[in-house]
Parts: sequence; structure tokens; C-alpha cells
Amino acid sequence: MKSNKKISETKLKLISKKKIIAYKSPIFTKKEWDKYKSSRDNLFLKKEILVKPRRANFFKAKAGQFFRIAITSGSQVGDLNLFYLNLNRC
Repeated sequence: MKSNKKISETKLKLISKKKIIAYKSPIFTKKEWDKYKSSRDNLFLKKEILVKPRRANFFKAKAGQFFRIAITSGSQVGDLNLFYLNLNRC
């Protein structure tokens, strides 16, 4: 059995490690940010899809469109897979 001192040292080492950032946050110019904000001001609901538990579904979104994923009940974990459909342009 490990001593309390050894456990405390292990926890301290884990806490003191430097965090790793997988990607940097994008940096927008004021013009880009204003364009983004103005496009969000004019949103309207185009379609709503309800996916039942342990099921899957899909939808298409055009470049520049926004979509929101909301949990309607319970604490759920889901996977999100995005695909580029126009393979001719790759």
C-alpha cells in the first residue's frame, strides 16, 4: 500500500505539468468579427431534427451556414462526424 506522502507527490506532479493546447484559437480582424456577428443577428430556424437515443441521423449544411446541437433531455454524450461532400474539389 502506498503512503499518503507518495500519493500527494504524484498528484502534485500531475497538477504542475504544463497544459498542452491542441490548436490555437483563431484570430479575427475587426472586419471579420463584425461580419460574423452581423450574420448571427439574422438567423432563422430552417429545420429541426430530433434524434432518438442510441440512434443516428444526418443533415447537410452549406459553407457559411450555422447549426446548433442541443441536448433536450438527460445527460448525453454523442459523436459528431463532419464530412466534405464535394470530393471533386479535393
